[in-house]
Amino acid sequence: MDPHSFLPLLYETAEIPLCIVDKSENMMTLPAYDEPILPFKFVLYCIESFERQMRDELHPLVLLTEPAYFIGVAKLDNGEFLIMGPASPFPHSQKQAMTLAANVLYPDKLKAFCEMLASAPTVAYRKFINTLSLAVLALTGEKVSKEDIILCNNSTKHREAEPEMMEKLFNQRENAAGHTPQSFENGVLSAIESGDAVLLKRRMNEPLSGHVGQMSVDIIKQERYTFIAFATLVTRAAIKGGLNPETACTLSDIYCKRMDALTRVQDINSLSFQMAVDFCGKVAEFKNAAGYSKLVRSVCEYISLHLHEEIGLYELSESCGLCQRSISKRFHEEMGMKIPDYIHRQKMKEAVYLLDYSKYGIAEISEFLSYSSQSYFTKIFREIYGITPQQHRDRKK
Repeated sequence: MDPHSFLPLLYETAEIPLCIVDKSENMMTLPAYDEPILPFKFVLYCIESFERQMRDELHPLVLLTEPAYFIGVAKLDNGEFLIMGPASPFPHSQKQAMTLAANVLYPDKLKAFCEMLASAPTVAYRKFINTLSLAVLALTGEKVSKEDIILCNNSTKHREAEPEMMEKLFNQRENAAGHTPQSFENGVLSAIESGDAVLLKRRMNEPLSGHVGQMSVDIIKQERYTFIAFATLVTRAAIKGGLNPETACTLSDIYCKRMDALTRVQDINSLSFQMAVDFCGKVAEFKNAAGYSKLVRSVCEYISLHLHEEIGLYELSESCGLCQRSISKRFHEEMGMKIPDYIHRQKMKEAVYLLDYSKYGIAEISEFLSYSSQSYFTKIFREIYGITPQQHRDRKK
């Protein structure tokens, strides 16, 4: 479809700024001004980020910039790029808008840019990526799912202090001579297979001689290769421990996608540790649930794999092939709680992870976990943990 006929309609509907560019000039900008508001050096930065993340026509990128603005980048068939945004999931003060503007704009563009941001509606992340997907479909004919779009957090510096065990383990592996001994690998995988989290943490924190064999001279590629190899071993160990193979492989895919968005060695290392603990916990849950019926285990597995989506009795009924009333009754009898309460508890566990190990804001986490509002998300979090999400994050600082 011709961008000149489609994009004005999309902008009028979504009210999200849009532009079509190549690596030499802006081809089209909405809203229209005498000159593009965003300087071309910032446009090039967006394109370079897209290429650095190894995205392609079927895998757009969303950049998250300070203070919490989304910018979508999609490659078109002819080598041009669609830049969508900035847009935000919540309103910003003029001072906050200036934080973004001052970093990317020429002084003479500040007033017009801030006026544009002030007039733009707030846009939830889900609506933003759906709009980006719609634009790609209309302009290229390619259907892009939300799973094909990654969010790259370029907004703030990550926490300098990583979890102590992860830092100690990987520093030892990186700096010592020789390859990692087989005994270490066996000890970690055995702990995961048995679902013993205490043993796993002890094994991963033991003094270690040796290091991972060099697979690339690029340090980030080296860590990515190491992560994928470790994910493969962890997945196999979890399956041997009784975890459903489909569940284990899907969980592995989820972590590999998370890793794909990381650009720092310590972040990839930290995620490796979290992945091992998560797999170990899933195996433990399976072993603890051995006395439960196949139906209840299936419900728990479905919920675990769809925490970032809206989950209701209809979806569970479709997944299990039974009526909603039967599922609800059996689950309550065996688990001692209603399905919605269980879903909230599992979502809050995911929220705690995101609060502890990411820089996403409370509103973003609420959106990721498909809560209707931040206030409702906070209410559920307080009911389960006795404090607000912000209070939990403040305690971890």
